[in-house]
Amino acid sequence: MEHTRRDAIALMGAMATATAAINGAKAATPANKMTFWAACTTPCDKNLKVDLGAMREQIEWYKSHGAGGVTFLGSTGEFASFTVAERKAIMEAVGKAKGNLNVLCTSGTANVADTIELSKHAADHGADGVIVLPPYYVKGPSTEGLLRYYTMVMDAMPQSLAFYLYHVPRWSAVPVPIDLVKSLKRYTNLKGIKDSTSDAKGYTAFITNFPEMNVITGAYENLEIALTHGMGGIIQEAGPYCRELADLFAIARSGKDVHGPYAALQKKIAGLYGSRDGLDQYGIMQYAMTVQMGKPASYQRPPFTDLSAARKAEIENYLRMARD
Repeated sequence: MEHTRRDAIALMGAMATATAAINGAKAATPANKMTFWAACTTPCDKNLKVDLGAMREQIEWYKSHGAGGVTFLGSTGEFASFTVAERKAIMEAVGKAKGNLNVLCTSGTANVADTIELSKHAADHGADGVIVLPPYYVKGPSTEGLLRYYTMVMDAMPQSLAFYLYHVPRWSAVPVPIDLVKSLKRYTNLKGIKDSTSDAKGYTAFITNFPEMNVITGAYENLEIALTHGMGGIIQEAGPYCRELADLFAIARSGKDVHGPYAALQKKIAGLYGSRDGLDQYGIMQYAMTVQMGKPASYQRPPFTDLSAARKAEIENYLRMARD
């Protein structure tokens, strides 16, 4: 059963068990890959037009608050709600504003041609890598079918462009099988996997099977496991908690125990989400970020709905109390 994000964040006992279970994999990790990428939202104005100015401001915010990189147009960025032309415009805006940030563009679509087009465009406009989910309309494809899709895409990519598989079955309903990753290891630019599930066991399996890759967690719930084993994180909670997350990664890189700081930040995040999570999680983080930045609210495209005035007031009050 799929937990709400609040429920999953509360499962700290499961995290500790999973961390202990993969202690053997830690020694096999050849290098420190602990980059902290902030998962960007895609700001739109009241008319639901992409606000590229607000997008650039978001990148500047992350640059000034300790992020090592950004990703955009992922699940947090509502990629499926935007046209190919809009996705290109967003990539160009991010590329111009990136500075020293490592930029990963989520360029996957349900078809090969658009995925190649967006990935090549990303390479030409400042992306350091791309994140590509499986073709998500057809449910239950064979590993052979997925291999055919990824082979066609990766054969068309410049080898200088880092490539990450995107495992996000909650939304795509098409998981990335371990056998698929093994078959794609022949590509030297396959640098890792983004696992955006809260499934500690499944995340553990990726680390155990591919310790040489960067098995990036896309969920705060698995971040302690990731940091304990030298892996990176793409975190949607970076909006209101970018500095705290940057500090957490710094503690991990120093070799110190992250459990205490991780648990403390986990408590803050759980409090911000509140008891009503579900599909509101992205809107909550987007609104919390604009409050922290002191910027006008952004809006989400359908099928997402706007947060109520009461919910926005709760978020403002929670953040205000945290500052006092």
